[in-house]
Amino acid sequence: MKHDSAVAILLLAFCTFLLSCGGPETPSVRYSFDFSTGAQGWIGGSAEYPVDYEPNMDIHTEIRNLPYPLDQKRTAYYLGGWNFSDDLYVYVKKHITDLKPNRSYQLTFTVTFATQDGEVGVAMGIQTGATRTEPNRIVVQRNDQAYYVMNVDKGVSIGNSTKSTPGWQLKTLRSASPLTMQTDSSGSIWLLVGADSNWESLSRIYITNIEVQAREN
Repeated sequence: MKHDSAVAILLLAFCTFLLSCGGPETPSVRYSFDFSTGAQGWIGGSAEYPVDYEPNMDIHTEIRNLPYPLDQKRTAYYLGGWNFSDDLYVYVKKHITDLKPNRSYQLTFTVTFATQDGEVGVAMGIQTGATRTEPNRIVVQRNDQAYYVMNVDKGVSIGNSTKSTPGWQLKTLRSASPLTMQTDSSGSIWLLVGADSNWESLSRIYITNIEVQAREN
């Protein structure tokens, strides 16, 4: 009888401990990408402009050295072009293939980039998203004009590229709340990080780092 009572007390104490600690921690995976070591499987692209504008927009999505006065020996993922359409979207995408199949995850993004945008009106909106379908641009007709648009939702805004002082500087933005996404039958999703410009000018950023935490629901 005393033995049974002792076991019951121990079990109660253990349960109380688990409750006080919030129970077992939900499994999570953290992905960290530093573009000073190359593209690491991220692929760039662009959309949201008339097809016949592209030859004059000087759009580039590629690994480049950071501009002065930042460390010019360090590379980053450059996204930029002339925004003649008032709606240029430049992005990078990455296929993640090692999550659990058919599971729901909460994704939190942290994006660090170089920017020289000093005014809210000329800033680029930074967006993050995830999808089971590979993000690509497609051609649709708008006002009898061939137009590049995305085949997936671009995600949610995590902030913009504006800053308070002149010159190129690094800025870090984080998700205000997690993005929920379910993997496909192979445990895959596509990550999407992009910059959306509504200002007719040369719009550009250099992404230095992307971190994504994927926590099981």
